[in-house]
Amino acid sequence: MTSPTPAGDTALRIEDLHGSLRDPVLDAMNFLNEVVSRYPEAISFAPGRPYDPLLDPGVITDCLTAYTDHLRRDRGLSEPQINTLLMQYGPTAGIIREPIARSLAEDEGIDVPPEAIVVTVGAQEGMLLVLRALCAGPDDVLLAPSPCYVGISGAARLLDIPLFPVPEGEHGIDAADVVDAARRARAQGLRPRALYLVPDFANPSGVCMT
Repeated sequence: MTSPTPAGDTALRIEDLHGSLRDPVLDAMNFLNEVVSRYPEAISFAPGRPYDPLLDPGVITDCLTAYTDHLRRDRGLSEPQINTLLMQYGPTAGIIREPIARSLAEDEGIDVPPEAIVVTVGAQEGMLLVLRALCAGPDDVLLAPSPCYVGISGAARLLDIPLFPVPEGEHGIDAADVVDAARRARAQGLRPRALYLVPDFANPSGVCMT
């Protein structure tokens, strides 16, 4: 219960902010990470954390050295140019798009121009960008298994995008169920815009698709 707001009161209250800030779903990831830190000997499959013994800060140095060598050898940049590229403001879509495009072509057989790639600081930033781009109106919805990864449900909550559930069986999501969910959503006047899917080791079910 809140007390009446006095006239002229400019205090900022959580009730005046977006409802996602009071949504317990958005606190779930913090809770999962805190549990792992409290019980470091336990093996938790909940937050999808990397395995601690495999973490080596030296890898960061190795990767940076490999990239700067590439800039010198393959792009012919001088040391001042490399310093500027690495340390100064640059393209908002990222500076490693060319190596990523080459890796996609060589490893996955996917040909995509570097200009079509956007590098984000993590998966959830990518989810926010994709959802914001695809879902433009109040009737746009995201199809997703239920329960699904809290990162995508949290991103949808921040953007006021409803989640429309798709059944997930022992082998993952079936294409026929996706079609059925899309039809049910349209029958309710909604417009399905995307399907969130983790094909291998889905979080939280752990399911792998064929």
